[in-house]
Amino acid sequence: MDIDPKCFKDMPHFLSSDGFLYPCCFVYTNKHELIEWAKQNNTDIDDLNIKNHKAQDIKNSDFMKKFNKSFNIDTCRRECGRTSYSTTVFGQPKWENYKTNK
Repeated sequence: MDIDPKCFKDMPHFLSSDGFLYPCCFVYTNKHELIEWAKQNNTDIDDLNIKNHKAQDIKNSDFMKKFNKSFNIDTCRRECGRTSYSTTVFGQPKWENYKTNK
């Protein structure tokens, strides 16, 4: 996989209305992929439940560590693949210049 993860470049995690802390908003919009990934990788999607875990614990969880090593869902390849978009910045994913307000 040739992924350039935006979640490693200042893109914040996404806290959803269903009480889960997702790696990003893109993954949230296609959360069924992450749920399926969790099943295939013997992990529990409830590890992302903010009602049961602190945000920092979720970010440092085995679930997130394992997912962050693979990014093996279509959403990650589509949104963060190095060759998935044409932009004005040659060879960069579509919002490479995204920065959070700090």
